[in-house]
Parts: sequence; structure tokens; C-alpha cells
Amino acid sequence: MAVVSSYDRSVVSTAAARVAKPADAGAASVKPSDVVPSRVDTVDLSPAAIAASQAQREISLGLRTDIRADKVAAARAAIARGDYDTDEKKLDVVTDRVLKALSQLKA
Repeated sequence: MAVVSSYDRSVVSTAAARVAKPADAGAASVKPSDVVPSRVDTVDLSPAAIAASQAQREISLGLRTDIRADKVAAARAAIARGDYDTDEKKLDVVTDRVLKALSQLKA
């Protein structure tokens, strides 16, 4: 799916206007086939990225009550300090919970 920006529309509109009304009758006119639309950048997001973005949006709007922002902030701070408890059993539990939450977002 291509996305057309307002810049692209203005380029095409300007070129179309030149086709409809040449500035100088003696000048070579521009044919519609001569108009080349500019390239458009696109981004493809994975389903996981879309789900994470949706969850973040819901959290910021206060629509998600199953995620405790205080716990998330404390974990982020501990990771930043380098003293986050990396006990494998705890990490397994956290990973399972995150995966379960993400799978529920897809449903």
C-alpha cells in the first residue's frame, strides 16, 4: 500500500496544471505520460510492533488497568542502574506474562 504525501500531491497537481495550461504556447507542452510521480517511502510494521504500539497507546490513555505503571517504572529504573534482579525463574515468569499479554492483544 502506497502512501501519498501532500508534497507528492502538489508535485502531481503542479505538473497536471502545466499539462492543462502551458505557460508559453511556443514552448513544448508536458504530456501526462511525461509526469513521473516522486517516490514515496513506506514502512511495514510487524504484528508484534503494532500490538506493542497499541498497548502503549492504551496505557497512555488510561484504558489498560492490567499493567501497573509503578512496577514498570521501578523495573526500568533498576535496569538503568544495573541492579535488576535477573533470577531466571523470575525472568521466565515475566516473559510468560508478557507473551500471554501480547497474544491476547492479537485476539
